[in-house]
Amino acid sequence: MQEPLKYTSDCRQYVGYIIDHIPCLSIKTTQMMELNEKINDIWKAEFNNDINIDHLDRIIKNDYN
Repeated sequence: MQEPLKYTSDCRQYVGYIIDHIPCLSIKTTQMMELNEKINDIWKAEFNNDINIDHLDRIIKNDYN
């Protein structure tokens, strides 16, 4: 967390209490892999491309050069 005091202030202002969080994964590796695969499938269906491609880089090279 880069700004813990701001985080604390924002939590109190917006939700009335500090939302504690665990800085490590609280999900099993297999669940994370399954969710990642679903995200990749959704991305490919939406953009007809793999999520691993740097789209910003492709756009800059194709449209502004």
